[in-house]
Amino acid sequence: MLFKTAALAALILVLGVVSPARTRAAGVDLVGFLDPSPMINYVDCWGWNHPSNGRSYALVGNNASGLHIIDVSDPYVPFQVAAVTSVPRYDIKTRGHLVYSVDGLPNGAGGILDISNPSAPVAVGTFPGGHNLWIDTKGFMYVAMPGLTCYDLNHTPTNPEFVWRNENPDGHDCYVDGDILFDFRGYAGTFIYDATNRRAPQLVSSIIDPTITYHHEGRLTADKRYLYLCDEFAVSPNPDITIWDLQDLANPVRVGGINDPTATVHYCYVVGNTLAASYFTAGFKLFDISNPLDPVVVDQYDTSTKSGEGIFEGAYGCYPYGPGGTIYVSDRPNGLFVFRFDFATGIEHLPNAGVAIDANSPNPFGSATRIPYRLSESSDATLAVFDARGAHVRTLRAGFTLAGEHAEEWDGRDETGRAVASGVYFCKLSSRGLEATRKLIVVR
Repeated sequence: MLFKTAALAALILVLGVVSPARTRAAGVDLVGFLDPSPMINYVDCWGWNHPSNGRSYALVGNNASGLHIIDVSDPYVPFQVAAVTSVPRYDIKTRGHLVYSVDGLPNGAGGILDISNPSAPVAVGTFPGGHNLWIDTKGFMYVAMPGLTCYDLNHTPTNPEFVWRNENPDGHDCYVDGDILFDFRGYAGTFIYDATNRRAPQLVSSIIDPTITYHHEGRLTADKRYLYLCDEFAVSPNPDITIWDLQDLANPVRVGGINDPTATVHYCYVVGNTLAASYFTAGFKLFDISNPLDPVVVDQYDTSTKSGEGIFEGAYGCYPYGPGGTIYVSDRPNGLFVFRFDFATGIEHLPNAGVAIDANSPNPFGSATRIPYRLSESSDATLAVFDARGAHVRTLRAGFTLAGEHAEEWDGRDETGRAVASGVYFCKLSSRGLEATRKLIVVR
């Protein structure tokens, strides 16, 4: 540990990076760093945990040198296992062992990469790209700009099935939480949809605010009450992040904001009662949002030597869902920074169980049952139903899942929509090489 600490101290001196004064004893700590390319065009990053061996990886995009796959299982000693130039890498998301990425260009290219073996990734498909993308927990992918296009990944994941397209000349990013779809359209505003029916979302409301220059992206609080909305082109005194009360989804109300006159915000994410943000020249910031209307900076780490609004260098991408409070930040031009932070209430450490399925209700059941489950760490997870012989019946969930308690409903039907016969079935939860199983009884 002393060697690692000394190495990091030397690294900070070389980069000229400084850590601001801490506002709490247990703050964000820089534990690892890697600059895998001499090219300075780093863009977004994402995380992935191998389902079989539990190893953790940071996926770091560099528009000049490729998609860099970095093993961060020991966050103090990250190392690159592969770099791929056969797929885009501007924006990156995962579902299962597949990476979906776009090149950031309107009407651009999208690519699919199989990372079952991270050291030997294989390009396995393409799709029409765009500027940004999102994959929801039900296996639907959304590609933004221009407009918004939705694909179903459930049946042919390497050949995404077109579902619908929202024809608009604008757009920028998108995000789905539960059944709420957010379409962030840059200069045009933020548009909110009820996506209960993924194949026919219904527009509920929009956010049009003259003090917001560019609706970049945003995230909901854990209770889905408040939206933190990033304005990439905000100029002080206008806030970088506005806070919107969505108690009445049809009538969003602005209730607060966050402003840093020295830097421009890029991405933000919510982990429990913490808001994590990549803030370009101000670096990586963490806010306590226990009171959602009054965010308080609890810590930050400046990855950039520059300062000023409208400078799009420094902390670019942020992935705060790594195991054990590990955070990946991609910095243009410096590379990958690996941090550790105790999210406290944001990460629920489940005793003696990394994954668990609680008793479903009702059981036995005839038409539908609710299946509660828990994860100790945020990661890709799969919840699927099998028959008594072990044959796959239905996947209820597959994709990135936050730590904590969740639930899915099974309507007693298989992947084709046919009702299964009476009998014993098993629900299996898989994540990071761990598994939990629960018996289900169907009575017709």
